[in-house]
Amino acid sequence: MKKGIGPRGLGAPKSAAKMYGAKSPAKQVEKKQDYYNLKPKDAKTYADSVAVENTYFSGRRMGEIAGKTASGGKFTGNGFTAGNTPNSADAKSMLSDTRALQKKHGKNYKDAYK
Repeated sequence: MKKGIGPRGLGAPKSAAKMYGAKSPAKQVEKKQDYYNLKPKDAKTYADSVAVENTYFSGRRMGEIAGKTASGGKFTGNGFTAGNTPNSADAKSMLSDTRALQKKHGKNYKDAYK
């Protein structure tokens, strides 16, 4: 680590962010999404879209479970927990699988966003 200020580089060491000119802290994952009460206009990630579309076609409880599962959540003995990866490849795959199933049954996923 580089030393801080002074004629001979003495002083408190600088953090890595200050040494390399970082302007803001690392991007954090947003707070846990409430997939049970998610409105279509608020869907911003793949997991959100899975939740909205499943809510529209199967009910609120199924939408909540689908959203939590798509975000990387796990099933515990008490129910499902939400994960921290709402834009993962698994969530995108789940979204495309959900849309294919809806299309097979003659539904259009865009109806969920009206």
